[in-house]
Amino acid sequence: MRWATLIRLGRLGPAAAATAFLPPIGSLILLGTMNQSAPWLQSHGVVGVLLFVAAFSVFGGFALLPTYAPSVLGGWAFGMAIGLAATLAGFVGASAIGFAIARHLSGNRLLQVLDEYPRGQALHRALLAGSWRRTLLVVTLLRVPPNGPFAMTNLLLAATGVGWGPYLIGSLLGLTPRVAAAVIVGASLSQLDLRHLERGGSAYLSIGLSLAVVITLGWLANRALTDFVGSSGSSGSSA
Repeated sequence: MRWATLIRLGRLGPAAAATAFLPPIGSLILLGTMNQSAPWLQSHGVVGVLLFVAAFSVFGGFALLPTYAPSVLGGWAFGMAIGLAATLAGFVGASAIGFAIARHLSGNRLLQVLDEYPRGQALHRALLAGSWRRTLLVVTLLRVPPNGPFAMTNLLLAATGVGWGPYLIGSLLGLTPRVAAAVIVGASLSQLDLRHLERGGSAYLSIGLSLAVVITLGWLANRALTDFVGSSGSSGSSA
């Protein structure tokens, strides 16, 4: 995001900048300490799961963590089933906190900037001009691509005035594929014996397959979103 745009966003500008710079830093710190944090969380049972969900909700909600590092940690510490449930719960909490903060800060400044761009206008119409299910579909498609920035998307959706229901449900549905892939990676990595890498064939296979699936789903979601937003823009301009 350009500096001139950040200045025009007023008090929302620092929050937008934070969503771009802070998550990668948090990711590096978390990945660098995973050998210590994962066994500690695992050793504390249910309390460890609850602490993970609470910490993820707070740090993710304040744009201090990205999507993948906490998901890998969840899989590493708790395995596939519990790790996926705990990570998704953390994402819902982080989405709610990030949404509330962004809505408090945004006002209508971001919309004024967004509406200067044709695609931004079309996205705004697609989110708000249709039914509840249509809004849910757009939010879900926005969340699916693996390169979609979690905190920045929270900010965008809050500023457009999306309701809590489609926002939270769409976020949960759209984030599930990439979260599941990262949890599988974490669970597989925790089972690898680095002294005998040749024995890790099944782990490497599950990692590769999960990454391939989430990339494919992201590509399909991007195409669907482009077509959907494009059709909304055409119908809006012809009205």
